[in-house]
Amino acid sequence: ARAVLGERLWRGRESAPVQVVVFFDYDCPHCRTFERDLAGFEREYVATGRASLSLVNYPFLSNDSWRGARAALCAFDQGLPAFERYHHALLALSGENPFRTWGARDDLAKLAQEEKLDAEALARCLNSAASEAR
Repeated sequence: ARAVLGERLWRGRESAPVQVVVFFDYDCPHCRTFERDLAGFEREYVATGRASLSLVNYPFLSNDSWRGARAALCAFDQGLPAFERYHHALLALSGENPFRTWGARDDLAKLAQEEKLDAEALARCLNSAASEAR
């Protein structure tokens, strides 16, 4: 089961004996590396019910981090599959070139379109006061 609690995305059973909480920033190169390593952990521990995993947006490195985190939450509003695609795409986009700004609204909307999300809905969400308060 997967559910969002506040700004946390849970993977696995909430009643699992071990709960792992991962704080990440979309602009963090170590977070991108760690995300790739999570697949094995999920297979071995989360899928078997031995642990649950919670992802927490913790943007602190740059303005791109903040905009990326907001865009990811807006993507979640379009459903979990949309969020998963957008989350992985955001991590890949942010890592393409460490000297490039990647979190402009146009870049985030274009990425939503490439990942088959409703780019207009994502842009409206990004421009809303409600998404800023999240």
